[in-house]
Amino acid sequence: MVLLGAMFAAAVPAHAVVPTISITSSGLNSITIIQGGSFAADFRLSTPTPFAGLSLFLDANTPAAGQFVAISRTAATWPQLSSSASLTVPITSSISSANGAIPLTGNSVDFGFVSTNLGADIAASTSPGYDIETITFQSAANLAPGTYTLTTNSISEMNTSPASGSQEFAFPAATLTIKVNPAPEPASLLLLSIGAASLLRRRSALRSK
Repeated sequence: MVLLGAMFAAAVPAHAVVPTISITSSGLNSITIIQGGSFAADFRLSTPTPFAGLSLFLDANTPAAGQFVAISRTAATWPQLSSSASLTVPITSSISSANGAIPLTGNSVDFGFVSTNLGADIAASTSPGYDIETITFQSAANLAPGTYTLTTNSISEMNTSPASGSQEFAFPAATLTIKVNPAPEPASLLLLSIGAASLLRRRSALRSK
């Protein structure tokens, strides 16, 4: 496991407590962009049990594999966290176009975080939960128009500290839907600008009469 290796080896039965991750953009589960456009995705954790770290891997549906690239990430600052157990250490500290492409299957880079003090769990919170981070994605300029998804994959999980038994809790899949529209053609943009200028001239002429 990329997150914390053997430190978090103990598995939790399927019927046990289930934490969840949600992915939204400006509070929405579905967004629209143009080809080559970018968007910010917000990741939020709701957990009924304390935790010490989490691992987040993302997949993209075909044919979007590799067409969405994480170009930056910003970790949230949580006022609920104590100074002795703050989740502020990213597992992958540097995200760029070189390593941020989201695959169809398999593992992206790990977008998770580890507690700065693994001997202490962070308190459970289901409401309001925790804002984990915001990741900005860039879409490829040649990405075909259509509807795509970004999804947490099956090995994304939350972990407790060794003091709490080093338990692992798998996340149910979380999905953000992205509708990609064609980028405006340069000729269309020119016609729009000419039309707008002509309309302004007509309005100005009417006011002067």
